[in-house]
Amino acid sequence: MSLIQQYKFLRFVLSNEDLRKEVEQAYNDKINTDRVRDFNTQTLDLKGANPNIKLYPHQNAGVWRGVQKQATLFNVNVGGGKTFMGATVALEQKRMGLINKTLIVSPKTLVGSWEKEIKTLYPNANILALDEKSFTKDNRAKFLAKIQVNDYDAVIMSAEQFKLIPKNPEKTIANLALRLSEDVAVFIH
Repeated sequence: MSLIQQYKFLRFVLSNEDLRKEVEQAYNDKINTDRVRDFNTQTLDLKGANPNIKLYPHQNAGVWRGVQKQATLFNVNVGGGKTFMGATVALEQKRMGLINKTLIVSPKTLVGSWEKEIKTLYPNANILALDEKSFTKDNRAKFLAKIQVNDYDAVIMSAEQFKLIPKNPEKTIANLALRLSEDVAVFIH
């Protein structure tokens, strides 16, 4: 259909009120049916968070999106608050009962930063941050058991440490059903 034909058709539809309403209704019923979800919220109540720290609107939106969708990319510039957003999503999902355990995997140099940021935002959070000594070959099984048995709000380890967790195919398959019944969030930085 040429541009002139489109223009004539539009004028014809708009000149007839009943036809305009019919075309408008058909368009809304068949095409205009989806609405992009709006995650902006000013009413996010972060129980247990430091009352002196207020998240920016884009952080609140990112946190709420992360809680709702459980898979979120925080496409924010350096210094834009991605760590606060990730930590808040993790601790809010835990508080809401959406997940049982949170594992944060980050570069080795950022493990301490994650711990510091979480403790700043949630001063009473029960955090286990693994340092290099705590995850040596001799201590690995002890720390994995500690993670499994205790009720941490978040466990933080480096990507290098995460790769050292033994993966036994038989145990992995046997535990798969158990793991699928538990909601576990993993944040990879």
